[in-house]
Amino acid sequence: MHTLVLRGIQDATVLNAVITLAKLVPLLLFMAVLITFFSIDTFKLDFWGTAELGSVLAQVKSTMLVTVWVFIGIEGASVYSARAKNRLDVGRATVIGFLICLTLPGAVSLLFWG
Repeated sequence: MHTLVLRGIQDATVLNAVITLAKLVPLLLFMAVLITFFSIDTFKLDFWGTAELGSVLAQVKSTMLVTVWVFIGIEGASVYSARAKNRLDVGRATVIGFLICLTLPGAVSLLFWG
């Protein structure tokens, strides 16, 4: 019985890794395309939001509301950290995950302007 549970956990781990890659690959591909065609002049156009986008405060507020949902994954990962073999790995994974979660939405939010 113990081996069945262990195999189920291993299968779930593999599935989780595949799903994570399926989420990250399109985002990274999208960012690569945006970086390739990025134009700084377009980015500078109406930066302070005097046109239809609203004020800078409204733009930041909208972005932060979306970003909160991105960081739920970090919070969920901390629940399983008690099962880790090495506490140092938990700290590293948390910092790396936080940086990825901080970088991806920011890049997607900014790079589409180019």
